[in-house]
Amino acid sequence: MKKFVYCECGSGKPKDDCCAPQIRVRMKHFSDVNERKEFMKKIQIGSQFDLRYRGLFEFYIDDLIANKQKRPTSHSRNEFLTILGKYLTDYLEDDCPSSWNNCEPTFWEEFLFSFYPFRIKITPKEKEVEQFLVELKKFTYELDKKYGCSFKPLVDKMIDESSGELIKCEHLLNRLFLDQYPRIHHKDWNPQLEIKKHHQKIDKFPEKIESVFEVTNLNGPIIVATTLDTNLSYFRYCKKFYEN
Repeated sequence: MKKFVYCECGSGKPKDDCCAPQIRVRMKHFSDVNERKEFMKKIQIGSQFDLRYRGLFEFYIDDLIANKQKRPTSHSRNEFLTILGKYLTDYLEDDCPSSWNNCEPTFWEEFLFSFYPFRIKITPKEKEVEQFLVELKKFTYELDKKYGCSFKPLVDKMIDESSGELIKCEHLLNRLFLDQYPRIHHKDWNPQLEIKKHHQKIDKFPEKIESVFEVTNLNGPIIVATTLDTNLSYFRYCKKFYEN
């Protein structure tokens, strides 16, 4: 008699049928050698902007590949496609629309306002937001031209209304990172070592707060941040932010 190990979640189901990790397998059948070569080429190009393999089976793959091939050596194009690819495959995952025509305005709103701010890179020139928005405009223009959509006017309006805030966000993130890691842009900077030192400093504090914070005020070099769950305010002295 088979002995069942029941899941700890309390559902009463066998563990193998409930909360155990699930693996999804997709198979690709090739009609000829040329089709296989074309698929392998997509894998190679997609890997240049870290696209997950699951994206190779979705509706958007040909448009992402075509966009990459137009400017294959462009840093800003590659960064844009990396972020868009992660939004489609990681963030939306199984909730991704089935075609570009099925992408509602909320698709672009979520991409621009909820997903992208957490992916802004820290760079010495602080031009990542500006370059990203240029690439987004170009991409939506191409979609409109190819599929008869009307994404670009919508996205352009969103960008006009939010670009200033996104640039401020980039500026603030850079200042905060420079305050914690002054050598972040140096070639010999060791992020693992710095993070380890940072955790050692945190461990010395008798009390720690883990939350999502919103910057609610700037008073000279003092940054006021408020927790979103308890609405309590905390103060941080950031000299580098004040000087810049």
